[in-house]
Amino acid sequence: MDGHIGQYVSIKPWPGKKEKDDYVLGENWYGDRPDEDLFLKDQQGAKTISKHREAFLMDWAKRWEWLKN
Repeated sequence: MDGHIGQYVSIKPWPGKKEKDDYVLGENWYGDRPDEDLFLKDQQGAKTISKHREAFLMDWAKRWEWLKN
């Protein structure tokens, strides 16, 4: 992102007022849970997904096996 500038706007309560360029969510959507016991250092909600990290990465390793050939 070197050389780029941008802006992030968060509206509480989400999603706030509908806008024409909003990303339309499906029936299920997920956000980080704010519980302190789910933080990994300063990463909010990271413990909710980190338990799946090894399975996720091993799945990708299997899918990319063909690159060895």
